[in-house]
Amino acid sequence: MGYAQILSSGPGCSIQDAGRYGYRHLGVPVSGPMDNLLFEAANYLAGNEEICAALEIFNVPFVLRFSAPCVLGYGGQAGDTDINGFRQNHGTLKINSGDVVTVHRSLGVNWRYLSINGGWLTKSLLGSRSSLSAIGLMPPGKAVVLPYLAGFDEDYEQSSDMVVRHIQIEIQVKPGPDFDDFDAAELSRALETKYTLDPNSNRMAYGFMERLEVFGFKRSIENYHSAPVFPGIIQLTPSGKFFVIMKDGQSTGGYPRPLQIEEPYLSVFAQLPFGNKVRFHLKK
Repeated sequence: MGYAQILSSGPGCSIQDAGRYGYRHLGVPVSGPMDNLLFEAANYLAGNEEICAALEIFNVPFVLRFSAPCVLGYGGQAGDTDINGFRQNHGTLKINSGDVVTVHRSLGVNWRYLSINGGWLTKSLLGSRSSLSAIGLMPPGKAVVLPYLAGFDEDYEQSSDMVVRHIQIEIQVKPGPDFDDFDAAELSRALETKYTLDPNSNRMAYGFMERLEVFGFKRSIENYHSAPVFPGIIQLTPSGKFFVIMKDGQSTGGYPRPLQIEEPYLSVFAQLPFGNKVRFHLKK
């Protein structure tokens, strides 16, 4: 058994696996990775099944010291990582005892993934290792020690493969559960505007600085009752403020759900830098 001690961390960093299913009726969110593609790529590069627990690192410097040899897989931009101060351009990293790995800030993505061969062996609760403070699985902070299976095959080859996430400012949306309560032409007109991502967005929800000015409601927006919501659902408040439910979002909501973002567009949307503008395209 090996251990990785966190020497530096920051807000937004967590452990994520494929998610926690079957408990939304109790108010427990699914959680899981904000970017499914980079998460799966990190596991692939570490030699894992795609559902193994990985570190999800928000765009802050993150530093670990390893007690024993291992193989890491990194899902992010090339050149974001170093081992003992030496920059790495490989997606697969072979680590020796005492090595210090740094994941630097990235200009290209919000969320990066560091997987380890065999997966991070942190505590599991309700069938998942995904961090969730509400049920007692706290995000890993400075000085926390993460267990893993030590060792690697001497013949294990480093992979130079890297998944590059390109910024895409147009995101496809489709009709949500309450789409028919709105005038479709009005929604399409409103979506022609570019909207600015709120810098206070997080794993629960992404908000916007502007309002979604939609007219022609077929029933009063105040008369909606609480209904199920899930990652990708767009909710609209009476004031015109709107937000997208993300992976740690609530399981019910009382606002209309006119639109939704499905994968793979939700993963792309999650990586848009906060403060940048985005345009939505309504799938017919």
